[in-house]
Amino acid sequence: MLRLISGILAALIFALAAYAQVPESKTFDLRSYSTFWPAEGTQADVQAAIDDARDNIIAQIWPSNDPFTRMPDSVDPFTYPVGALTTCATALPGCGSYTQINSPNRLVWLRFNMPKGLIARALYFPAKDSCFSGRLLIFHQGHNNTFTSQETDVLLQANGECDDLLVVWMPLLGPNTVNTADPNWPGTTVRVGASFATHDDLLPFASSSFNPLVYFMEPIIGSINYVSTLRTYTKIGMTGISGGGWSTVLAAALDRRITHAYPVAGSWPQFFWSLMPGVSPDLEQRLPGISHEFANAGYGGDYATYIDLYLMAAYPAPRRLILIYNRSDPCCFAGGVSFEMRPQLQAMKTEAGGGYLDVRIDGTHSLHTISAAARTSWIFPDFVNN
Repeated sequence: MLRLISGILAALIFALAAYAQVPESKTFDLRSYSTFWPAEGTQADVQAAIDDARDNIIAQIWPSNDPFTRMPDSVDPFTYPVGALTTCATALPGCGSYTQINSPNRLVWLRFNMPKGLIARALYFPAKDSCFSGRLLIFHQGHNNTFTSQETDVLLQANGECDDLLVVWMPLLGPNTVNTADPNWPGTTVRVGASFATHDDLLPFASSSFNPLVYFMEPIIGSINYVSTLRTYTKIGMTGISGGGWSTVLAAALDRRITHAYPVAGSWPQFFWSLMPGVSPDLEQRLPGISHEFANAGYGGDYATYIDLYLMAAYPAPRRLILIYNRSDPCCFAGGVSFEMRPQLQAMKTEAGGGYLDVRIDGTHSLHTISAAARTSWIFPDFVNN
């Protein structure tokens, strides 16, 4: 009983602390946290500002290359071990349980040779020709090498729905590794796979001509480029957990071919970060070359905040973004404060002529994962039916 009471008190204290630090909606002006939202103007002015921000961010990340023409450097048979993935069960979660694949040799690794000797891979497996839905789902695993059973269920359901699948990981994790023969590699302190610690290891690579966000975004966009030459997709959806949720937001903001985005526990606007004591945002969370933090330090420009990226991911109509957070997440972005953004984000989306934008709080579990409830009640019903 004492343990129960102490648990209830702890929850109440967290809730009170959270709402004490975040202004109530009636005094909470999200427009003031936008980099580009005009103080006054028409819908056309807002849309022009969104388009300019997207163009500026793309030019900052790729100053001399067009990511929308990038193709894999090789398309390799599905084998393992690769990187930190040593078995079929880790390389392909749910290995042996996919019923809507023509044959195992349809699975391939898309390999991207990245700057400074890093190697990125995406796993592509198409659904059977006889049942292909016309949809592509991108699943981003984020900061983990392997999958939880709940995350594996996302892949299994997508295959059961006859969707094509792309599975991607963050730099230096999962199948992503380094070319030790590259001259840049011996001099770095980057840690890979099981020894991975932080993407801040990539910050020394940053310069006026190279943005480390290339490592996070180019394999996603390049994979879409490639698979779109193989099949015509009526919908492209993306979901991911943690860093995969973060990747989902930024990829959808930059690549309008992603029509449906479902990030889970992936990001918060910077003014919420004080609600995560002891959590140090990784390099990518701080938006190098894009946010005011780096612009003030003389690197990149002040092009967008997370508020802006959320709006960009849902623009133009009929694109859809559902931000999903776990109320009792033991990692990050927990509680109900995310819901504070909902009314004003939806109003701003409408003013911009965007599609669908919503914020959902998952109170069905206490894990840092994509729950069965989020998968079966929100993600797939929306992706399949809208």
